[in-house]
Amino acid sequence: MSTLPKGTPCYVLVWEGHIDAFYEIDSELNVTILADVLNQPGNRYGLLYGLADPTFPKDGPYPRASDAGKLMALASFSNRSTPSLDEKKLLSFLLDSPFQKLSAYEYLEQAPHLNVGLDNQEFRNFSGIYSNAIFDRFYEFATANLKKELPLLIAGGCGLNCDWNTKWKETT
Repeated sequence: MSTLPKGTPCYVLVWEGHIDAFYEIDSELNVTILADVLNQPGNRYGLLYGLADPTFPKDGPYPRASDAGKLMALASFSNRSTPSLDEKKLLSFLLDSPFQKLSAYEYLEQAPHLNVGLDNQEFRNFSGIYSNAIFDRFYEFATANLKKELPLLIAGGCGLNCDWNTKWKETT
């Protein structure tokens, strides 16, 4: 729910479990989709939580509904360090390929953070790296393509991520 007066041109980012699109809305309330940036951003985000959680079935197609919010909390404990080579491979699987089950990861048995539990500091650090990587994809698109000086409205479950919202606000 926006405080903008009706008819105010704006951009809208809708990012949710499986929705990932930027839109432009003009003064006549015409909606134009600008792009899908990363399909299933919320599901991808929650999937990492399942990697570290030994109770999560690695062949399950989707994370549990609460996993993304829990990962969001864990990411706040991150030192946000640079990913290791193995973490870079994992990032590539999670973000560069189509959304898929963890069991599809070729290096799953050697994956960093596999079933380490949620108190593991290295996993918490990686959760921050992963969170940044997802945000950066959307931010890079916005920087390259949202050229009009319009307000950005944010909707969807990923719009509840306080860290991401703070970053959007800081970008002006």
